[in-house]
Amino acid sequence: AAYCRHEFSLGHAAMLVNETMPDCLLEHARRSLAEKGRSLSGLRCGILGMAFKPDSDDCRESLAFKLRRLLLREGAQVVCSDEHIVTSEVTSDFISYKELLQTSEAIFIGCPHSKYRNITFEPRHFVFDCWGFARVPKLDITPGTSFSKAAGRLDVAVIGGAGHVGLPLSLVL
Repeated sequence: AAYCRHEFSLGHAAMLVNETMPDCLLEHARRSLAEKGRSLSGLRCGILGMAFKPDSDDCRESLAFKLRRLLLREGAQVVCSDEHIVTSEVTSDFISYKELLQTSEAIFIGCPHSKYRNITFEPRHFVFDCWGFARVPKLDITPGTSFSKAAGRLDVAVIGGAGHVGLPLSLVL
């Protein structure tokens, strides 16, 4: 692609979706909290998972740090946890995920590590999750030409298996 005059529009679009996800999640949190007469200002927020990808200790390019900056700018009190990132200059203020769950009113899923799969959130928690991790999204399938009732099989293609778009879809399937 570097030697071609064509734009890599699909890759650019994917990057834009990923890069704006913290902003979209923050806006969703603002609206949801406003409906309940609350705001992010002064709210005790926890970000669960700070790595770039699930079950990894690599936090380079992780958008969870952008989410943290945005929450702090809104006046929220923010704590972070990631069980995979243990030795890094970014972990100096990390707490355990159990402590995060005890002290936070709002939980943001920054990275859906498999270790967090069995966490039961309390009714008092506001949970904001762009991954479909905390609450599995409902997927409605309308039978068509790719559905065979006789075989009980549905052929599905997931385009892009990582990131904020492909991963939640592949988790549902």
